[in-house]
Amino acid sequence: MYGVNQQTLRQAVIAPSLLSRANATWRFLVFGGQSLGALAGGMSGSVPGLRATLIASGCMMLVSASIAIASPLRSLRELPARQVLDEKSTAQRPTWIR
Repeated sequence: MYGVNQQTLRQAVIAPSLLSRANATWRFLVFGGQSLGALAGGMSGSVPGLRATLIASGCMMLVSASIAIASPLRSLRELPARQVLDEKSTAQRPTWIR
């Protein structure tokens, strides 16, 4: 789930005052993960060989697809309503996250 869908869900779930921090953290993790993944892919392609690297990366892609299929976000049909909290109340997890 990327792009517009991801951003829309993030805006619906996260409080506006924390949204910029959440977006910055997400971008840091994604861009940092991409560079580490490129480094790991290059090293694994040269050490064990291209065939083993392609088989291992294909298996990892199947595992990530399985996680996405089993996710509760797959059955989400409406955006969750944002709870308006006053300063004294504590934030709770949305009911659709278990």
